Amino acid sequence: MTRGSSRIAGAILAGGGRSRTGLDKIMLTYEQALNIVLANSARMPVIQTALTEATGRVLAEDIVSDVNMPPFDKSAMDGYAVRAQDVEKVPANLRVIDVIRAGYPSDKSVSAGECSKIMTGAPIPSGADAVVMVEDTEPLGDNRVRIRCGVSKGSNICPLGEEVLKDDVVVREATVLRPFEIALAAAAGRTTLHVYAAPQVAILATGDEIIEPGRMPRPGQIRNSNSPALVSRLRRIGIGADDLGIAPDESRALREHLQAGLTRNVLIITGGVSVGDYDLVPKLLADLGVTLLFEQIAVKPGRPTVLGKRDNTLVFGLPGNPVSTLLIAELLVVPALRRMMGEKDPLPPMQEAVLDEPVSHKPNRTSFRPVTVLWSGCTPHARPVKYHGSADLAGASRGDGFAAIPQGIAELPAGSTVRVLLFY
Repeated sequence: MTRGSSRIAGAILAGGGRSRTGLDKIMLTYEQALNIVLANSARMPVIQTALTEATGRVLAEDIVSDVNMPPFDKSAMDGYAVRAQDVEKVPANLRVIDVIRAGYPSDKSVSAGECSKIMTGAPIPSGADAVVMVEDTEPLGDNRVRIRCGVSKGSNICPLGEEVLKDDVVVREATVLRPFEIALAAAAGRTTLHVYAAPQVAILATGDEIIEPGRMPRPGQIRNSNSPALVSRLRRIGIGADDLGIAPDESRALREHLQAGLTRNVLIITGGVSVGDYDLVPKLLADLGVTLLFEQIAVKPGRPTVLGKRDNTLVFGLPGNPVSTLLIAELLVVPALRRMMGEKDPLPPMQEAVLDEPVSHKPNRTSFRPVTVLWSGCTPHARPVKYHGSADLAGASRGDGFAAIPQGIAELPAGSTVRVLLFY
């Protein structure tokens, strides 16, 4: 699996055109739209945060270790610290002069015919140059032990600085912080880190037919699945989102909701962006001073996608159908947020796979079809799932990702290589 760059988008998505449904609007390719999105996704300011609050954030500094790791020669095993020359011939009986626990250096030096019992992580005593595992020994009583297996110098010892030397960079700037990096930062003595702030995001669903999930739909109504899905997706990349609820298809109320959302860094709107009589979002955004950067993209599902900007607020208008919402969020919104949080390569992960069945589509747009990804040996295979279109959330959920069927190609035969946008 790879997270690509614009070359990935360019490899699978090409072409463009005009739509003449209602207004004459340029229909951008996905690559063109993505480039515009990223060009308008300014990095967030750098903040200082507690180490334990930094997971998922992007580091805005190099982390340098103030110590060697390990800071002393330490035992990698429970056993006995010995001189390797004393156990060249085994069995060898040695006198135990000390018991060394982790955290307690010994002041006793190991001499010929002697050893120290030692615990994992404890400092190696002077004079010793190897550790014999306890499983290869036999206690004899009277502070003596029999060594049954010989060892060479350095055996079962983690030498000072083996992992990291003092002043080494242990985590580099622009790294997305996982628990491993948090642990390294802690080992390097850090309790706070400088990271890029997470953008403030608001999510607004629109439509007279949309109701909250806890209500029973009446005829003509559907539950709001888009907002919970988007909130959940953003949490996966460490961003909290404010759910502004549902705005009706009525100018005054919708305007008030949009005004509230425009106080955030990013406003995500679902529904109301197509060309119907009640698709009011683009006009109201323009009335509120939002510059509309594009209103259509050559992607199926997801053509009526809007991008706008007002001052430092980025506005996404996503189609209302749930599969379209999730697809465009993955293709455009998540990369924008990742760029804003400081990631150098924010594009969505794509997996090459072999198509198991032929697929066809109208070639005027790039189509994304839900597929399952199955492995045959080392080769991933993409198999289309039964799916009824952009409103079929249940059908799409049976897949592992979306296979991209390029614009300009009417049919791909079985055995073709496709790129799959994996679900996350």
